[in-house]
Amino acid sequence: MGGPRVVHVRQFKEHGLVPFLWKYLVESVRVGYYHNKYEVEAREEARRVVLANPNHVLRPLPKHAQPRNQA
Repeated sequence: MGGPRVVHVRQFKEHGLVPFLWKYLVESVRVGYYHNKYEVEAREEARRVVLANPNHVLRPLPKHAQPRNQA
Protein backbone atom coordinates (compact mmCIF):
# COMPACT_ATOMS: atom_id res chain seq x y z
CA MET A 1 0.00 0.00 0.00
CA GLY A 2 1.21 3.47 -0.76
CA GLY A 3 0.27 6.71 -2.33
CA PRO A 4 -1.65 9.75 -1.19
CA ARG A 5 -3.60 8.17 1.67
CA VAL A 6 -0.42 6.95 3.35
CA VAL A 7 1.10 10.41 2.98
CA HIS A 8 -1.96 12.09 4.54
CA VAL A 9 -1.92 9.62 7.45
CA ARG A 10 1.76 10.40 8.06
CA GLN A 11 1.06 14.13 7.79
CA PHE A 12 -1.68 14.06 10.40
CA LYS A 13 0.43 11.85 12.70
CA GLU A 14 3.28 14.38 12.44
CA HIS A 15 1.12 17.44 13.06
CA GLY A 16 -1.75 15.96 15.09
CA LEU A 17 -5.19 15.53 13.56
CA VAL A 18 -6.76 18.90 14.42
CA PRO A 19 -3.61 20.97 13.72
CA PHE A 20 -3.13 19.13 10.41
CA LEU A 21 -6.74 19.72 9.36
CA TRP A 22 -6.38 23.42 10.24
CA LYS A 23 -3.07 23.76 8.34
CA TYR A 24 -4.55 21.87 5.37
CA LEU A 25 -7.60 24.14 5.30
CA VAL A 26 -5.53 27.33 5.59
CA GLU A 27 -3.16 26.13 2.86
CA SER A 28 -6.09 25.27 0.57
CA VAL A 29 -7.64 28.71 1.08
CA ARG A 30 -4.28 30.39 0.56
CA VAL A 31 -3.14 28.63 -2.63
CA GLY A 32 -6.01 26.37 -3.69
CA TYR A 33 -6.41 22.61 -3.52
CA TYR A 34 -4.11 21.77 -6.42
CA HIS A 35 -1.18 23.80 -5.07
CA ASN A 36 -1.75 22.84 -1.42
CA LYS A 37 1.67 21.63 -0.24
CA TYR A 38 0.09 18.64 1.51
CA GLU A 39 -1.64 17.58 -1.72
CA VAL A 40 1.49 18.21 -3.79
CA GLU A 41 3.44 15.89 -1.48
CA ALA A 42 0.70 13.24 -1.69
CA ARG A 43 0.56 13.43 -5.52
CA GLU A 44 4.34 13.13 -5.77
CA GLU A 45 4.25 10.00 -3.61
CA ALA A 46 1.43 8.53 -5.69
CA ARG A 47 3.44 9.20 -8.85
CA ARG A 48 6.52 7.58 -7.33
CA VAL A 49 4.51 4.49 -6.34
CA VAL A 50 2.94 4.20 -9.81
CA LEU A 51 6.26 4.60 -11.62
CA ALA A 52 7.87 1.99 -9.36
CA ASN A 53 5.28 -0.62 -10.45
CA PRO A 54 6.13 -1.97 -13.92
CA ASN A 55 2.72 -3.67 -14.12
CA HIS A 56 0.71 -0.51 -13.56
CA VAL A 57 -1.74 0.24 -16.36
CA LEU A 58 -3.01 3.77 -16.82
CA ARG A 59 -6.75 3.85 -17.24
CA PRO A 60 -8.83 6.80 -18.39
CA LEU A 61 -10.59 8.82 -15.73
CA PRO A 62 -14.25 7.90 -15.22
CA LYS A 63 -16.58 10.28 -17.02
CA HIS A 64 -17.64 12.07 -13.79
CA ALA A 65 -13.98 12.82 -12.96
CA GLN A 66 -12.91 14.15 -16.36
CA PRO A 67 -12.20 17.89 -16.69
CA ARG A 68 -15.08 19.88 -18.11
CA ASN A 69 -14.62 21.53 -21.49
CA GLN A 70 -14.15 25.23 -21.10
CA ALA A 71 -15.71 26.68 -24.23
